[in-house]
Formats: sequence, C-alpha cells, structure tokens
Amino acid sequence: MNNNLISNLTSDTFHNISQLTELHLEGNKISELADNIFFALTKLKVLNLRGNRLTTFSDKVFGFKGSNLKELNLKGNRLTELSSLSSLTSLTNLVVSSNQLSNLPEDIFRNVTVLEYLDLSENQLISLPEMIFQDLFSLTVIHLNNNNLSKVDAKQFEDQVLIQQLYLSDNQLETLPLGLLDSFATQFIVRLQGNPWKCDCHMWYLHDWVMRNSQDIEMLDRMLCESPAFLRRQPVVSIDRDQLVCWPSKDATPDLSRCSQEASNDTVIIKCKVEKCAPLTVRVQFQEDDGSVKEHVLNHEPEDSHCSNKTVSITSE
Repeated sequence: MNNNLISNLTSDTFHNISQLTELHLEGNKISELADNIFFALTKLKVLNLRGNRLTTFSDKVFGFKGSNLKELNLKGNRLTELSSLSSLTSLTNLVVSSNQLSNLPEDIFRNVTVLEYLDLSENQLISLPEMIFQDLFSLTVIHLNNNNLSKVDAKQFEDQVLIQQLYLSDNQLETLPLGLLDSFATQFIVRLQGNPWKCDCHMWYLHDWVMRNSQDIEMLDRMLCESPAFLRRQPVVSIDRDQLVCWPSKDATPDLSRCSQEASNDTVIIKCKVEKCAPLTVRVQFQEDDGSVKEHVLNHEPEDSHCSNKTVSITSE
C-alpha cells in the first residue's frame, strides 16, 4: 500500500486480517492513527509508516499486549513527540529519524529490552534523559547524529556493552564526559565529526580515547576543533595533549598583566598581585623527557575578616 494517497485509517481498517505479518504504508498522507488500530494484528512483525504526516500518536495504537512487532519505521514524518513504546516487547528495530523530536520521555523504551537497532538521527534533540537506555543490553546500533545535543551523561551508554555503531556526529557537543566510551566490549564504529569541539583541558579524556581508538573512528580527519582560536579547524588527532590547556578567564581571575616572572639559574619565581579578597589557584607543571608530568598546586584563599592585597609567589626549582 505504498505511495498512494491514503490519508485516513479507521480503527476497524485492519480487522479480519489477523494473519498479516508485514504492513507497508510508506509514502502516504496519514496524519493520525486511531487508538487500537493495530490491535487485531497480533502476528504483525514489520510495520513501515515512513514518509507520512504523523505528528504524534497514542501509546494505545499498539493496544495489544505481548505484541510480536519486530520492526517499526517512522522515518520522515512530522513527529514532535513520541509516547511510550513499552507494549512493544518484541521490538528489535526502531527508526524514528527525520522527524521533529526535541525531547524524549525517560521511560519510552521501558520493557523494550530486546531492541538492537535504534535510529534517532535528524531530529532536534537537545538532550537525552540519563537513564533512557537503561537495561537495553541488546543494543548494537545507536544513531544520534544530526541533532542538537550539547551534552550526554557520563553513564548514558553504560549498559550498551555490545555496541557496534554509535553516531554522535553533527551535534553541538564541545566535549564528552569522562568514561563515556569505556564500557564497550566489542569492535565498534564511532562518528564524532561535525561537532564544535572545544580543545582545552576538558578534552583530555576524549583526546586520549581518540588517540587509542583512531582505527574505530570514521571520518577522523573531519573531527575538528572549533575553539580556541589558535587550534580552530585543526583535526583533534593532530593535536598534542599538552596543547589542550584552559586559559584563565579575565572575569574570574586577577589580570595576568599583574604577574611577573623572575629567573635565576635553576630557580623561577612567579609573583602575582591579587585584588582584595580575590582567591587564586596557581598550577605548575614539570614535564620530563619521557613525557611524564608532575604538577604542583598552590591555592590562595583569603580569610573573610583579614583579606587584603597580597602577593602570591611560587618558587620552582
């Protein structure tokens, strides 16, 4: 029934054909799905609604309990929200790409524990609930590319040990949290290009991971730094770790022009004049010939009742 002008389906449209196992309705003009419309199709395994005009539908559409549906394709509709799919306990393949989803409920995949393939690409997702993929141990493919994700939770993919494809490309990610990609146990492919990567000290984890797993990252040469300016448009893989530094903010720290440096033989003295009651943290790093780094930190925290202009000095020998 593909590519017709079907625009209306009533709740009894599919009664009396309970033996149906595949239903293809792509390329029509369907804008609504009545509650229980697929109730009688207890043996349905494949449902393709790609390229219609759906904006939403109730979770009662698949009213039957213990559905045998395995593949559901909703690509290219106009979905702005997606209800719980918890009744689809046999679902293995779900495609909801090219819609208008900006958020998803945390329990949307509850009971859909055999899901293997999930495509949420080309939507408007800004963030994901932390536990949205919890207990989905069978997931091998997750496509989240071409959304507006600016962050993902450190435990977002904690249960996806069998992942084979993870696409996070073309989002608004500046960095990834520590440990995000460490739970994967099998060979996998990742796409990370097209994000505004911020190549500073907060990127140490991702940089180290990229260097170790470069063979698993597709289009690695297109994974570029967006900032800071001196690294802009440079591939992340081409940057040395010691270039990933965090520069002090002028609004958050004393004016660095008030710091001076003195050197004599093997001694360096750094003196910074601190504004009244302003805290200051100074970090000194020693990098040895073998690349190992030793760091020393000095914190200046004025007491509330005794703070005054002071000079903080560090002597490194």
